[in-house]
Amino acid sequence: MTIGAQFWKKMGQSAVVRLALIALMLIAGALGVGITRSNAQTLAPWQFNHDVTGYPLSGAHRAAPCESCHVNGRFKGTPTRCNSCHNGTLAPGRSRNHVKTTAPCESCHRSTATFKDARMDHTGITSGCASCHDGMTAVGQPSAHMKTTAACESCHRSTMSFRTATFDHSGITSGCATCHNGSTATGIPKGHIVTSAPCETCHRSTTTFAGARMDHTGITSGCATCHNGTTATGKPHGHIVTTAACETCHKSTTTFAGARMDHAGITSGCATCHNGTTATGKPSNHLPTTTACENCHRSTVTFTGARMDHTGIVSGCANCHNGVYAEGKPRDHPRTSAPCENCHRSTRSWD
Repeated sequence: MTIGAQFWKKMGQSAVVRLALIALMLIAGALGVGITRSNAQTLAPWQFNHDVTGYPLSGAHRAAPCESCHVNGRFKGTPTRCNSCHNGTLAPGRSRNHVKTTAPCESCHRSTATFKDARMDHTGITSGCASCHDGMTAVGQPSAHMKTTAACESCHRSTMSFRTATFDHSGITSGCATCHNGSTATGIPKGHIVTSAPCETCHRSTTTFAGARMDHTGITSGCATCHNGTTATGKPHGHIVTTAACETCHKSTTTFAGARMDHAGITSGCATCHNGTTATGKPSNHLPTTTACENCHRSTVTFTGARMDHTGIVSGCANCHNGVYAEGKPRDHPRTSAPCENCHRSTRSWD
């Protein structure tokens, strides 16, 4: 059996007739020769090459019935643009959820084998993204996306990727934590001040987190929770050794200077601070003594008015009673080099 006979048997008489008829009519049209059904049947179907028409068949078009395009035996003027046939009548057209567009089909659909795997050409598109990117027609906002009604293009500058979006903070003055929660956008770091105040209370810039200024308005206690030397400036090395709350002495939230020590309840240990470094210590003309400050100084408001406690002192009076540190011998005192205590038996009176 010849190849032609095998093809006829495989294709069937009716299919072959249709293909041969179409081929012959196209050839005849080019040559100006009339072709009839009877003489078209004399040609083998493989003798017609559709490429000569200027519209090569590819993909699903190769298996499409001839009459689906050549309606009523019309060959001349058969449309070649996709939407001329794919209009929902002659051939399947756009689905209901198709992207709203006036662009030709071939702008996105690159294959004639299937409608799938189309690639949208975003060239020239600068707005209206959400009309397609609504989660149905095309990929929309993920569940973890920032809560916003702003247009996609406000932040997404690329039509190739959703990544590297830069948020436009213009006009945003509140509600920072709705995004800056550590999931949607960068949130409070581990070493951040413990606070429930809104971000914008301290952070004035939408460009950087640095340079924030703490608003101490209304803060009257709990200073050490932040002023611990890590989160915020803490006690310097030369600070008075104390477990008292900062606000006990520091009354200003603008400066650490001008603090006034609250001595309420302090009755001993004065020298731990009044050492001349941390706080005022003994002046150069102070009585030479190793006794505790509080033995003589009874006031925590002033150093004046101190009264020497002579309890237990039985000698060495002239060490202080020399006219410099304490009252010494009057002019009319008897001439003597004997110690004071040889004659003066009272530490309360010279009499």
